[in-house]
Amino acid sequence: GCAASMYQLRVDDVAFMDPLEVWKLQFYRNAVKMTPFDAMMLHAVYVETWMKFTFIPHGRRTQKVSVWHYEEDAYYLMEIDKFGRRFYHRGGMSTGPLDPSLRLPVDKAEERPSRESWGPILARPEEKKLAIDSKEERFKAIEYAMAFGDDSQDSRYEELVEYTDRYNPSQVVTIRRPVQNQISVQPDGDSHSYQIVGSWSNRQPQEMQSNQHTWTFEVVVGENRWESFYLLQDNDPDRRILPNEKNAGQSAVPVGPLSSGPRNDWLLDCRNRVNVPSEQVGMPGDKYLVTFRWEKLKELSWEKLEGEKGEITPGRYYLSGSWNDWDCVEMHIDNTGLRRRKQGWYSAEVEMTSASIEFKILRNQDSAQCIYPQAPAPSTGLLVTQHSQICGPDDGESGLWKIEDAAGAIYKISFFRDPGDCEASSMRVDWKKVGEKAAAESKPGYYLASQSNGWLEKTAIEMVQAGNVYVGELQLQELSTDSNAPTEKRPQMPFHILMHRNRGLCIHPDQDFCTQLSTQNIIMDENPQNLSWCIGKHASDKAEKEDVFIVRLEVVNESFSVSWSKKH
Repeated sequence: GCAASMYQLRVDDVAFMDPLEVWKLQFYRNAVKMTPFDAMMLHAVYVETWMKFTFIPHGRRTQKVSVWHYEEDAYYLMEIDKFGRRFYHRGGMSTGPLDPSLRLPVDKAEERPSRESWGPILARPEEKKLAIDSKEERFKAIEYAMAFGDDSQDSRYEELVEYTDRYNPSQVVTIRRPVQNQISVQPDGDSHSYQIVGSWSNRQPQEMQSNQHTWTFEVVVGENRWESFYLLQDNDPDRRILPNEKNAGQSAVPVGPLSSGPRNDWLLDCRNRVNVPSEQVGMPGDKYLVTFRWEKLKELSWEKLEGEKGEITPGRYYLSGSWNDWDCVEMHIDNTGLRRRKQGWYSAEVEMTSASIEFKILRNQDSAQCIYPQAPAPSTGLLVTQHSQICGPDDGESGLWKIEDAAGAIYKISFFRDPGDCEASSMRVDWKKVGEKAAAESKPGYYLASQSNGWLEKTAIEMVQAGNVYVGELQLQELSTDSNAPTEKRPQMPFHILMHRNRGLCIHPDQDFCTQLSTQNIIMDENPQNLSWCIGKHASDKAEKEDVFIVRLEVVNESFSVSWSKKH
């Protein structure tokens, strides 16, 4: 009856049902803990329905419960008519009428009431996001997003228990619950040192001067009229402090220390640009004071030291091209012929291979200081030439210069940059054929690109050839490859293989985080989905932290096989 005691029925799982633990989670997902007093109030309203005729439930209205607290897949009593018939509606007042296709002829024959009989159809209000008022809350929200992704509040879990289905041993159910992330934007109270890693020092860490909760460093702006940098805590590469956006100004939020995440830098831009404050504009040799503070919140700023000058270290320029798997070849100062009249010419000679000559120019071997041509839109049908617009130095790559000729041709590639003009409009690139020799076929080179090097071509690890097998080593790190649980880490290392360090010649499996025991097809293409193998994912790898694994690539008649084993 309506006022009977409530019983719990235990049903052990059977072959065609979900495991009992899964059923419990689904059944009790919206259960609410009730005090005895609250339960009595609820029970009193429920008892009122006993032996009632022509009754409209009023518990929600009298207890002032919002209709939007109703569950959309639960059935709510809407009316008891004069005959004692009880009418329920799925979702109650929070949902609309039943789909016409589900109506029965008996509904009309017996004049059964429908959703329209019990009140107007309500429009669900938009959920209001909680306002983030304080600066600390805003900073914390940004740090959460960078450390754990945009769903950080729900993306960290603790494992409670694991069950195996008795009828299906291969089905294992893990019960987890989310826990609150414990990231703080406040200092930990320990003593730390801080280093600045900048474009002016070839990305080598330099010590910042300490004064209580403040650390400073003087930067001399070079010929680019901009410098980029981030910070390290305790000279540890896994404890980076960086801005929340790429090429950030002083208004960006400092985040960290972090061991992973985007490789963002602050950009100290001293060029005369619309978005650069007038007091920040400077020339090569001007000094700027970078200040990092961490009392309650992290703050980073800089200011120009008026009247102070420093010594400029001239940049060195390198060709990075296809003929040698994108290794850097230094361009030397060129004072030959008429070029001795003007400072700023650099040149190097390269030999054409079957891989052709495609290239870009790097300042100080820094991929963030890339000089490259502006590629015409594909619809124009135009190609990059010596006269194409030049871009950089920056971290972009619109296109590459390309030289077409037969293998064995030798070309002198020259680059000019006016030491007194930082703008790309003053740069020039040209080349000319200076010789020819017997063609030497370039050997294929294979490189390991992994999560440990940010999947970058430039820092991919070269594999050593032994016959038709290529061998390289990878060290495991504590990583998370599960976006739903980014704080659950274990020793592993995802990777794929690049031929000639060319992103368009990527060797990878046809599924992501593939083990060497998985059934797989190995493909060589541009890898648009960034698919990879993963050492340490399968228990047979017996992976432990900082283990080194040997990766083997076997190449037979343009087909590939990949395997790995622990190095002893």
